[in-house]
Amino acid sequence: MSKLPRHDFAALISYRYAGGLAFVSGMCTSKAVMLCGFYPHNPPAMGSIFFHEVAHLIGVPHRNATETIDVPNCYCNEISADKKPTGPTGCLKIP
Repeated sequence: MSKLPRHDFAALISYRYAGGLAFVSGMCTSKAVMLCGFYPHNPPAMGSIFFHEVAHLIGVPHRNATETIDVPNCYCNEISADKKPTGPTGCLKIP
C-alpha cells in the first residue's frame, strides 16, 4: 500500500479471482484496499460484489439476514404479511 499513489481506497480488479475481499472498516486506514473479481460475462454480478466490498471498507460487516441496522436518515417502508406498506421505520436491512 505504501507504494500506491495517494488514495481514499484502492480497488484491485482481477480477471483470475472469483469473489471479493476487503477489510471491514478499512477506509481511512492503511487497509483501505479491496479485491474484486472481473466478470465480463456478468456485469451485474461484478457490480454487486464490487459494492459489497466497498460496504465492508466503510464498516458494514456480514450480518444475519434477519438483523436490522438502524440508519436514522434512511426511511424504509415496513411491509406487512399481506404485502402492504405500514409506514417508514427508519431502518435498513442488509442481507
